[in-house]
Amino acid sequence: MLRFSLAIHIMKLGGSVIFKGENLLDMEPEDRSLSGLLSFESPVEIPGVSNIDFLNMAYNARRRKLGIPELGPIEVLEADLSVLDEIDSGLDADALQDVAKVVNGLLTPKKSVLMVTHYRRLLEFIQPSYVHVMEDGRIIKTGDTNIVSVLEKEGYKAMSTA
Repeated sequence: MLRFSLAIHIMKLGGSVIFKGENLLDMEPEDRSLSGLLSFESPVEIPGVSNIDFLNMAYNARRRKLGIPELGPIEVLEADLSVLDEIDSGLDADALQDVAKVVNGLLTPKKSVLMVTHYRRLLEFIQPSYVHVMEDGRIIKTGDTNIVSVLEKEGYKAMSTA
């Protein structure tokens, strides 16, 4: 839902999302894209083709067309802000490490990544600047990766009292 709100934004429910000094929610989807926003979610699986195989085939085809060296699909698009929604879903340990390498490669002083995950395991390979805990569409807690441990041990109730 967050990914759709930022990239596609069908209806405004309130609030703002400021990126590069402008409110994304006041912009048309194509203008958001032109400003450097990329939203990515694992594609729907095709029977017999894993998500990672699909992504590899798609980005390799694009890479070959552009004549550039092998990179992650998101790197090819060179977005200033990449929104990655549950990219760790269904990945084995090796694939998770591969995804983490691509994400870590995206992190530069001029490029940002907003990751949505329900699992701690991706955070073993990626060190985020901030962790935001959301409940009912609102950020209820912001901190570092330590709040993930508290959330896993004590649940959302601990987030509202901590």
